[in-house]
Amino acid sequence: MERLDKAALNALQPPDVRNESSLASTLKTLLFFTVLMITVPIGLYFTTKSYVFEGNPIFIDILLY
Repeated sequence: MERLDKAALNALQPPDVRNESSLASTLKTLLFFTVLMITVPIGLYFTTKSYVFEGNPIFIDILLY
C-alpha cells in the first residue's frame, strides 16, 4: 500500500527538468511569426498601393465601376 502511495505522489508532481533549448526555440519562433504578421501586411499594402493603384490607371477604373 505504501508503494502505491509513493507512486501516486510521484505521478502528481511535475518533472523538475526543463528543456531550456525548447523554450528558447519556441520563443524565437513566436517572435519570428509576430514580426511577419506585422511586416507582411504593411509591406503588401504599400506594394499594392504603388504598383497596382498608382501604376495602372485603367485597373483603378475597372475596380471602381
